[in-house]
Amino acid sequence: MSGKLRIGIIGCGDFLRLRAADLLSSRQVEVKLLYSPVNSANAERYAEIFGAKAADSPEAIINDPEIDVVCVFVPPFARKEYVLAAAKAGKQIVATKPLAADLSDAREMTEAVEQAGVRCGVIYRRTNNPVIEAYKEIFSGGEFGKLALYKQDWLHHYPTWNRWATDPKKMAAHSWTLCCII
Repeated sequence: MSGKLRIGIIGCGDFLRLRAADLLSSRQVEVKLLYSPVNSANAERYAEIFGAKAADSPEAIINDPEIDVVCVFVPPFARKEYVLAAAKAGKQIVATKPLAADLSDAREMTEAVEQAGVRCGVIYRRTNNPVIEAYKEIFSGGEFGKLALYKQDWLHHYPTWNRWATDPKKMAAHSWTLCCII
């Protein structure tokens, strides 16, 4: 890589809070633009932390020719429109898990990414975990096939700061966690 990847972040909530230190210490990425669909003050605050700018809209990030990668750090039920727009704009995409709220959305996003010829990665926050690294080697070896779907029951607790995860109507769509490698 000749220089840092310039990233734009859509979603300035809890996932960004958990990953901010990693992004700040990275020698490979530089946060350039941030947008929060829920709280513009969060985008302003993180822009100051990263030495970046808060964007007025997600389109400002997606359509900026300076942005190499669009990070979509919003809940799964709000993610599809951003992934589709970023793929259409030819941007590489990073999302949080699960990729989509349901299988139909996951298929639509996968098709958009494949048609655009871009890549989409899903972060599961298990980097440097020896067990997860071993799983990666096993699945990358091709002997056992490709991991495409993982069943998740979502019966574990969530802290009170994660309001969407405790909303029964929104959680009904999340009986399956989709772990896709596109």
